[in-house]
Amino acid sequence: LRCLQVGIWLLIQCGMKVITMIFLLIFARPLIWIAGTLLWPFSSFPKTTLMVVMVILPLVTNSFQFWMTDAFLMFHERIKTPLLSKHTSRQDAARAQRRQQEQREGREGRDCGRVC
Repeated sequence: LRCLQVGIWLLIQCGMKVITMIFLLIFARPLIWIAGTLLWPFSSFPKTTLMVVMVILPLVTNSFQFWMTDAFLMFHERIKTPLLSKHTSRQDAARAQRRQQEQREGREGRDCGRVC
C-alpha cells in the first residue's frame, strides 16, 4: 500500500511540475507584472524581498501542494472503505455486538469497588 501511495505521490509531483512549467510559459508576462506589483513595496528592502520570494511563497505553495495531495489520497481511501464495509458489514456488526457484550460482562465483575 505504501509503494502505491509513493508512486501516486511521485506521479502527482511530476504532473504538477509539468503543469507549472506550461502555466509559466503561457502566462509569463502577466505573472511578471503581478510579481512586480506585489513586490514593489519591498523594492527598497532586498533582504525582505528575498525572504518573501525564497521562504514565504514556497512555504505557502508547498503547504497547498501537500494539502491537495493528502486530500487526493484520503479521497481515494474514502471510496475504498464503503466498498469493503459493504461486504463485511454483517461480520463487523457481529464483532461489535460481541465486544459490547464482553465489555458489559467485564463491568459487572468490577462493581465490587476495586479492580478485580
